[in-house]
Amino acid sequence: MDPDNFDTKLRFLATQIAWIVAMMVIMPICFAGIYIGTQYFDDKCVRQTSYTIALDWWLIIACIYDIIFWIIIMILLCCKARQTCRRVMMWPLNIINVIWMGIGIWLLIEGQIRCQHNTLWVMSLVVISITLTLAVSIVIVLGCSHLGVCSKLAKCLSFEDKPYYMPIATDPEMESWE
Repeated sequence: MDPDNFDTKLRFLATQIAWIVAMMVIMPICFAGIYIGTQYFDDKCVRQTSYTIALDWWLIIACIYDIIFWIIIMILLCCKARQTCRRVMMWPLNIINVIWMGIGIWLLIEGQIRCQHNTLWVMSLVVISITLTLAVSIVIVLGCSHLGVCSKLAKCLSFEDKPYYMPIATDPEMESWE
């Protein structure tokens, strides 16, 4: 695609804004998760079972991973890496994230913290909820984009003869637009 095309610039801006908003939501939670994980590192109550110790470590690693995931994606966007390169990076990172969240759910179920303070358990639940929501959203967007749903939706919603959103060049049905 032509980098000077308005549609290309608009999509790039929308992608940047979407990732910035996503991290504005998750960054404070990740910093709080890291803080809480380290705060209860030596807590007697948390140290009673191996599951709660593992949940503590899981929370710290999950929060660090979310921050690193965002940094990698933003570097790829800022360096204007090709969309294929971003997808090749994003799919495995996202799959690892979903698997890690599954491990977190298992640790939450098995961990059953019986302390007066259950902040570690609550923060783990918050991180799982938000991270899984973002991960599932990424999978849906990538899947829809790969299937050409975005370009077909743009064609249906367009009020102009030549909409700003141009279809993917590999879609034979959309070639009639050009």
